[in-house]
Amino acid sequence: MRGDVHVGQPGPMPYPNVPANTEPPTELQDHVVSTIGALLSQYAPCPRDLTVAVVITEDFAAAVEDAWRISGVDFGLFDSTRPGGTVHGKSISLNDDRTEWRTIIDSHWWCADTTSAERRISLLAHELFHPRLERLRIEAGSVEHLAGKVDTPAKGARWSVRNALDEFRCDLAANSVLGALFTVETDQGRRPLPIGLLGLKDGTSYLGAVADVFDEILPEWKHVLSARQSVDPARTSLIARKTGGLLTALGHAEAEARSLGMPGVFAIPELADHALAALLRVPWVQICEAYDHHQGWDDIHLKDSAIADVGQQALLNLWQNLRIL
Repeated sequence: MRGDVHVGQPGPMPYPNVPANTEPPTELQDHVVSTIGALLSQYAPCPRDLTVAVVITEDFAAAVEDAWRISGVDFGLFDSTRPGGTVHGKSISLNDDRTEWRTIIDSHWWCADTTSAERRISLLAHELFHPRLERLRIEAGSVEHLAGKVDTPAKGARWSVRNALDEFRCDLAANSVLGALFTVETDQGRRPLPIGLLGLKDGTSYLGAVADVFDEILPEWKHVLSARQSVDPARTSLIARKTGGLLTALGHAEAEARSLGMPGVFAIPELADHALAALLRVPWVQICEAYDHHQGWDDIHLKDSAIADVGQQALLNLWQNLRIL
């Protein structure tokens, strides 16, 4: 994977010495992207045809919207807020076959003194894995990216599952890069730095925020459930977004939990008696079990479809049991 790097308004950006025997650069350079790409290639195969341009920009939202226009989609105004956090980077495919991508980074966040080198590397690795993951699927034969609009309950459920799993996978990929470049002192000596510990250290942990996310979304979720109406396309889209936001937060938190050796996100005490946890635990566990059963990069398109099948049915069952459908 090649990284064509365009830097806007660089500031102090400490890095580990990559490659070895070099001084930490003062701005994002090709070798940083190349080093992360090489480490990602140790984690997953490199697609045959993929180009990613990394852009650091002061106007993050405008750059995202510009990339959307180039790609031929119209998602309206970009909103960087998400359940459990704020988006500081986004990767967008610029063509139908997903061979050309633009990874956009918010320079205000990137250049801030409070943003650590570990967090910068983690975010960049996460974003660079999105294009790789998508191209690996397409090169294997996937046509899921051609599914079209989310205008049925089944499509909404499938989109929610696939999006959450992509975030989960990209966090696991970032965890592998993070652990290769940074270590942490433990009772057993120095160990690779896990992404879950990084989140707890810098206050960006999804694992620590997921209970608050559930609290925040619960009133809106109850409002949707209380309607008990037939699902028209508009309501389907609403349910998909609410469920999708919850699953995406769970995907991030699940990756952090696994990086810390925990059995899963629902092992944290704060979710033990939560109303939303009671609803989402079963479908999420089914999704994770399907992922664990279908790991590996060979035939990833078939494995991804099998995981999405399980997740789609799990969410449809949830909605049906709640009499939404």
